[in-house]
Amino acid sequence: MFDNYSDWTEFPDDIEVRSEPKSIPLRFNPLYRLLDERNEVLRAFVRKITIKDWSSTDKTLVWPKLQAPQNLLAGLIEKLPNLEEVYFEEELPITAELIDVMLTHKSTPKLYLLGEDGHTPTTTNIPFVPEVRIRVDAEATRPDRDVDFEPQRLALHEIFAAYPNLESLSVSVNRLVGGCVLDMSPPCTQILPLSLHEKATIPPLQRLSLSGYKIQKNERSTWKTRFPWNKLKSLSLGVQDNYNVLEVATGKVHDLREFVITGLEIDLDPKNTWPDDKLIKAIATRFPNLHQMTIHFGLGIARAEMEVKKYESSDRFDPYDLESAGIDQFFVLLTEESARKFFKQFLEYRGPSNLKKFTLKTGEDLRWFPQWPPDYSEAEQRCAKTFELDTSQTHNGEISLKELDTPYARFERMLNRMHDHGGNDNDTIEESQRINEPRILK
Repeated sequence: MFDNYSDWTEFPDDIEVRSEPKSIPLRFNPLYRLLDERNEVLRAFVRKITIKDWSSTDKTLVWPKLQAPQNLLAGLIEKLPNLEEVYFEEELPITAELIDVMLTHKSTPKLYLLGEDGHTPTTTNIPFVPEVRIRVDAEATRPDRDVDFEPQRLALHEIFAAYPNLESLSVSVNRLVGGCVLDMSPPCTQILPLSLHEKATIPPLQRLSLSGYKIQKNERSTWKTRFPWNKLKSLSLGVQDNYNVLEVATGKVHDLREFVITGLEIDLDPKNTWPDDKLIKAIATRFPNLHQMTIHFGLGIARAEMEVKKYESSDRFDPYDLESAGIDQFFVLLTEESARKFFKQFLEYRGPSNLKKFTLKTGEDLRWFPQWPPDYSEAEQRCAKTFELDTSQTHNGEISLKELDTPYARFERMLNRMHDHGGNDNDTIEESQRINEPRILK
């Protein structure tokens, strides 16, 4: 449960204490060692606590010890004079005792909630939380059959009220459906629209990451007029679609330093021309202080899915031979030529700016589960491409591109070189070290 518990280092006067070894997991023992009165010197060295890697057994045994009457974690934090940060990488009980200890601690430690799943109550004001990461399932289409099941809940206005000093927020709503078991509907989840009363405020967020979040009609106005877009330094969208987010953010994000889009799908036509020049112009001109940008394109995905369905219905269908069906051609669309054209047009629209690095990618398996790949997945992997533009190397309109290797390309070249060298392992290792270097395209 505690980070690096197996690599515990002996500090001065470190007395090893193994309290209750049969009743709790071995990984919980560092807490007991730190709580032991004989380890006062050791406690002074602790600056950071990370709690992670729960199992169902751990939760059953450990959760009661973190709550009243034992309150072991609150008791430990109280005894660590130089503690600066506490990381919960799994959802843990935030007790009244823990809150009191954190508020009165002389070192004013911060609590990072990195594993929230929509069950932590948000009725208490907790000012020492700078970061929250929450993951919930999409709303179910049917009520959950288990009447004792506590539904997940996502209400951003409640999160903003509970954590007034929040600097970083990550929200992921899982809308993917997959599995080999029938009736795999997600559990009942409450996702409420952003709703603020007149005097309510939103924390001055600097980093926002959204995946699968849908801004509904009845909350668009709140997002446009009340959300502090002007404070954001980093905005990440994807991998799942975020409906209406770009619409409400456009023209309001003036101080952005990083912008990552991983869920945008655009299909090029066979002549390698972009279908809508308005999108390039909007992205290029609306974020003037951007330092980094990454865009993943699902190039050819929609068309490939359609062709696969047509091919499946034919008598010559072979799921291992999509190339002969002509389906591969729909993926070879992000090329050096099309990337260079995109970058050139983007820079013309943008003009002089703070942008340092811009990356275009395609072929990543963002829209399907690895366990259940669609028929076109192998073709998608083979045609994966990544091009990176370093604006510091761009002069007088001449664009210098860097093509980065993809895992599939490295694997394929490795096999080819092994074949060329007759399976000589030493030669293969030398080659593998060299081919990982990016190609510079002048």
